[in-house]
Amino acid sequence: MRAGKQCDIRADTKLRNGYPNWWCHAHYAPARGEKGARLEQCAMAGVPALPEHEQTRIDMSDMRTQGAAIRLMGAPVYSTNKVNHTTGLFVSLPHDPARSGIYKQVSVAGPRGGMHEIMIDEAVAAAYNASVLFEKELKVIACPHCEHSHIDAGYFAVHYHKKHLCSFCNRSFHDKEEGIANPVYALQLLMGKPAMSTAATQALHMSKHEYQGISLWTYYPTLAGPAITDTAGIGVSLWGGDGHGPIQDIYKTVTIDGIVLDDMMLRYYGVQQGMAYLAKYMVTLTCPGCLKEHFDTGADALTPHKVHVCEHCGHTFSDGTRYKGVVSNPAVARLRRLK
Repeated sequence: MRAGKQCDIRADTKLRNGYPNWWCHAHYAPARGEKGARLEQCAMAGVPALPEHEQTRIDMSDMRTQGAAIRLMGAPVYSTNKVNHTTGLFVSLPHDPARSGIYKQVSVAGPRGGMHEIMIDEAVAAAYNASVLFEKELKVIACPHCEHSHIDAGYFAVHYHKKHLCSFCNRSFHDKEEGIANPVYALQLLMGKPAMSTAATQALHMSKHEYQGISLWTYYPTLAGPAITDTAGIGVSLWGGDGHGPIQDIYKTVTIDGIVLDDMMLRYYGVQQGMAYLAKYMVTLTCPGCLKEHFDTGADALTPHKVHVCEHCGHTFSDGTRYKGVVSNPAVARLRRLK
């Protein structure tokens, strides 16, 4: 059992087929068997609890006065380095450097007598990153059934909607107006939003054989912290032939063996890879009019579609695939060629 917790399985609602919706309120997971049967344990009962060293707690006062900051640290979008990269939430604590590091879960405690703790994990941070990239307005929504702060992830992190499904109690509810909810926004309402990033301007040209290891990261915005302007671009780590390094910097474009990777293409690619509904529809199309690779941006980058308009020459063309629609990003083919 996870951290000694016993399952708390209840059926507060029914499924569309009329069967009871057995749900564990201790582990926030389904406990449904065949033909509406109630399982003895939920799907998450045997999953180990998150180790203490992978979670941390910080006070909002530290973020306000000591310069603490939180940022998502995702996996590299491209890497020749055989070292396992740690993913999670990078927490910077200038006043307590020994605790600075990467955690899987961070709780931020509010002012005394004020709000409850705000919990942030990789899924919350990834959803926030998607909403920010596609310029979606966020809001704070509490589930009326269990009062947990609601999280809109995946498809719902980039599409406004009124009906929501709580990931804690598995009950649906309607909000008064369409919106997208994320706990990070609750923190920003109290802390203020981090400063806007500045775009990287430099370019990097290199060959694979020059380095023992190469890792490229897409940009993730600061979730919360001081109003210090950061740089948006492709994060690059390079290990020399002697194994020394890494040498790290941020670039607008990175060219490896003649293959150009653009920072915005990789930012879109990073978010799109996290959208399960997009997975098999991600391709790289070539415009038949000008023979240049097509890059779907804005709403077209989120919705598979059959007819595309070339951003280079204005030519309208069909994707020519067996699907009802696809989304084109040059990064798909370019990363494949590199690998």
